[in-house]
Amino acid sequence: MSRLQSHQLAALTAHDRLVAAGHASAADFVMPPPLAKKKRSREESIMQCALLKWWAANHAKFGVHEWLLFAIPNGMRKGAITGAILKREGVRKGVPDLFLAVVGPDLRASAMGLFLELKTPTGIVSPEQKEYHAILADQGYKVVVCRTLADGINQITLYLT
Repeated sequence: MSRLQSHQLAALTAHDRLVAAGHASAADFVMPPPLAKKKRSREESIMQCALLKWWAANHAKFGVHEWLLFAIPNGMRKGAITGAILKREGVRKGVPDLFLAVVGPDLRASAMGLFLELKTPTGIVSPEQKEYHAILADQGYKVVVCRTLADGINQITLYLT
């Protein structure tokens, strides 16, 4: 037997109350159909893969090792047990998607590194992300939100030149 979805359980509970109050019979209940699972967009993942592919082909032009731009895998869907383990290991909500571990070229006025948050054109920056971005900026890091591949490329190029 498959697990009940929350809306099915709520309907069953409500019907049980009606039966207990004498307002319905057990034979009257019709289980609502399961809801279709919401498909997650992979746009941000696709953009991140494309940006890293661009970086692999272009990092040498900036005199920077390829490995200095890396992903921070915080946004993955994971089960409760894995999520609890990762939380104990220091995974935090709101951390940006990528980090370029390079001090900016102007040592007097530069940032300590560049964090990139990738969002779709309609993606929303969560309150946790906004808070984390502010904390990182207070510590001397540059933090940008990129909504397109071109924006990500431009932000890295501007930072490194």
